[in-house]
Amino acid sequence: MINKIYKTDNEPAGFWRDIPGYEGMYQASIEGNIRKVYKNGRARILSTFTKRNVNNKSRFIDLTKDGHKRQVFVHHAVAAAFGIVAPEGYVIYHKDGCLTNNAVYNLAPITRKQLSSMCGKRQESRLPVLKVDKDGNVLDTYGSITEAAKDSAFCVQAVWNRVYGKVKHPFRTADYTFVLDK
Repeated sequence: MINKIYKTDNEPAGFWRDIPGYEGMYQASIEGNIRKVYKNGRARILSTFTKRNVNNKSRFIDLTKDGHKRQVFVHHAVAAAFGIVAPEGYVIYHKDGCLTNNAVYNLAPITRKQLSSMCGKRQESRLPVLKVDKDGNVLDTYGSITEAAKDSAFCVQAVWNRVYGKVKHPFRTADYTFVLDK
């Protein structure tokens, strides 16, 4: 993508705002773009990128001040520029779930607990697991493979192997095994 250069007086008032800590150097737009403002009054919209070691699609931007480069989340820079503050225990999130849509209308503070319940693994995807003895009697019921592993002397992989029939002799190490509750 070719970075475009714009004059700073083309947009309506309030469209671009200075990013706190980088006043007069970097600005964020209502649409979620970041631009560098030069001393001659011209500006250039900067390209965003994703990091390899971050497993989501959040966009980053390089901001330089006094010779020090810093990588910042684009949505954090936009939120700061437009006064969207995340109080203690809150984070800025994308309302529509699209991590590349950094427009002001799409950003809001939310607690980490609410965010994890919205974006984390869903309860519906968990399969109930039964702990059964050699005669087929149910000894215990668990909500998931992980829960069964925590309560027994098995690791998660060992419980998974027994649930999905990947073990030749499931009763060799214990007097019970695990099966899916169907």
